[in-house]
Amino acid sequence: MTMSARILVVEVGGRSFNHSFKSCRFAVLTVREVAERLRVCTATVYRLCESGRLWHLRVSNAVRVPEMALRAFIEAAAGEG
Repeated sequence: MTMSARILVVEVGGRSFNHSFKSCRFAVLTVREVAERLRVCTATVYRLCESGRLWHLRVSNAVRVPEMALRAFIEAAAGEG
């Protein structure tokens, strides 16, 4: 039995990042974890999500950021500077 790869396209700041994976499981981070990695406060992470600069998911009332979306955001931000 073979499993075909799936592709998720994340668009950040007008740039697209393609990620292939074999299952639907991928790591998601809490707002606090994202804030720690970016060394900013949680309010900044919420603003990035609301503005559309940081791709995120809503699970009920909780905001979750896929790890690959955070990597794409960091790459895009590095390209701007």
